Amino acid sequence: MSEPVGATDTRTNPDAVPPIALFPFSSLFNHACVANATRETSGDVMFIRSRCSIKAGAEIYISYSTAVDPDRTKQVAKHIPGGCRCELCEAEEFDHEVILVARESMAESAPGLMDLVREGSVESWGETYGVIQRQLDNASATYRPDNPAHLKPALFDLHLVLAEHLNSYPTQKVPDNVADSVLSAITCVGAVVAVSFPPNVVGVEVKQAPYVYGAKVVEAMTLSAKAYREAGRPAEALAWIKAARKMRVLLSGGGDDLFVAMGDDKRYR
Repeated sequence: MSEPVGATDTRTNPDAVPPIALFPFSSLFNHACVANATRETSGDVMFIRSRCSIKAGAEIYISYSTAVDPDRTKQVAKHIPGGCRCELCEAEEFDHEVILVARESMAESAPGLMDLVREGSVESWGETYGVIQRQLDNASATYRPDNPAHLKPALFDLHLVLAEHLNSYPTQKVPDNVADSVLSAITCVGAVVAVSFPPNVVGVEVKQAPYVYGAKVVEAMTLSAKAYREAGRPAEALAWIKAARKMRVLLSGGGDDLFVAMGDDKRYR
């Protein structure tokens, strides 16, 4: 490179040209849309970490694609002439193309629905809730009843829109409902988080990272923390913040600085 990586860091210089790096070792990993390892780059360094327990001797896969929409098959076709055989691709083999297109169309409606949430009023809250719930129900109906919950990535953003809307309820906050929607969202992309709130014990345990949308999963978990904080339940808020931090570490091995302010904030204690 003619310039050091730091000078081309788009995080500090939006007009910079992102650096390009070649990773010979990581190119040896085979692809799976639902991979058992994640990859993340920082400058000219790539981190590959397991996202779940991997049995000794089992092959380690990474995803060549950054999304799980129908177009991903085109992105990886040149690398896998016979097509991907991961559990998500095998599940979608049973779905007609019309179903896949309809499902993706509903998933793509999430940004527009989020605009409704942001622009909504007290009077329109119930109507907006109905629109979001119907779209979520329709998208859910495109999956076969026996489709595992962690293989429904098209529902991810729709569940998050619902969580954001529930958190915007104009009167009494119900953070448990927000957290339930967040859990539904992150479960759709393979994350496993166990929540237990028995008397005097608050627990949010991260057991497995998602196979896609890692950063958005972490952000969603902080939404649960925000909902509990605003409802005056600091113990639950802090538990979710700690879990979000754990998820971030699990995904990339770092990112503690993202949670320093939140962890030190008295509102989360």
